[in-house]
Amino acid sequence: MSTFVSVGNLKKPFVRLLQAVSDNVAILPGPIVVQHGHSPFDDRNCSAVPFLKMEEFQQRVADAAVVILHGGAGSIITALQAGKKPIVMARRASLDEHVDEHQQELVQELSGAGRILVAEDAASLGAAVEIAREASRSGGSASTQRRTRMDALVASDLESWAARLKEHR
Repeated sequence: MSTFVSVGNLKKPFVRLLQAVSDNVAILPGPIVVQHGHSPFDDRNCSAVPFLKMEEFQQRVADAAVVILHGGAGSIITALQAGKKPIVMARRASLDEHVDEHQQELVQELSGAGRILVAEDAASLGAAVEIAREASRSGGSASTQRRTRMDALVASDLESWAARLKEHR
């Protein structure tokens, strides 16, 4: 069992997610690998790396029992394609973590469809981790879960949604 965390590569810091991870390190399955991007991060209980090549990112997601991500479409697509139900914390423009609220919109849609678990702060991250760990123990969304046709369809829809969003910017 392990935990993989990613804040993506946006140049704005995402301290809220990293602090929530540090606050919950006692309940996260180890080892814990944190891809912290441009946000400073130092927690002796975690292996911290600023960036990963795509192949390593995909492997970390596939191997992790618990996957915690920012609300980027590409990261979420990778997790869904690996058969994971990631815990997602959307970057918020209102907190100066992003330029707009598109991650929040995406997270709301995917949460409503039951595809992801949502975290907003340390407490809700802890609750989501407990749900993810229980699902992993029962085989619900563990790394051994097989990828379904629905996962592929959702990933395809997300890719289309992300492309349309880029066109409108």
